[in-house]
Amino acid sequence: MNPNYQHEDASEAEVAALSGTVTIASVDTRAVRERLACAAALLSCLTEQPSEPSLVHQPQDESPPRVLPVGGELRVGRMAGGIGCLPDCAELSRMHFRVHVDKGCFILEDLGSRNGTRVDGVKEPVTRRALRDGDFILAGGQVFLFVNPVDE
Repeated sequence: MNPNYQHEDASEAEVAALSGTVTIASVDTRAVRERLACAAALLSCLTEQPSEPSLVHQPQDESPPRVLPVGGELRVGRMAGGIGCLPDCAELSRMHFRVHVDKGCFILEDLGSRNGTRVDGVKEPVTRRALRDGDFILAGGQVFLFVNPVDE
């Protein structure tokens, strides 16, 4: 595309804004490498890789990781019931967070937890956020890896 092209309806200010230099935020490659290494190590401990969207939970003790399939909705907490129930995790709220499908996207939603839910090491807790394959979730001292093997 010709950078000097000017549509007759565009103002000078619009053309100047459109032709400005695009900057790309720098990426901390060390952090990306560490994150990938952590995900690879966690997944390598599994006897079978998830075949459906799941959270891989790494307990704080030395026990092996657990695969928690999301299905249509997965609730995680001390009293969540079903596969997301982690009664021995004192820092988790009774109903800490859920992952559910909304319009084809996997959504993480904090359920009013006391300690908050964080994604990918961001310091601020999230209340609602779309998940991508490889996202780490930190909740109540627990680490979860979102895996979506069917993600295109």
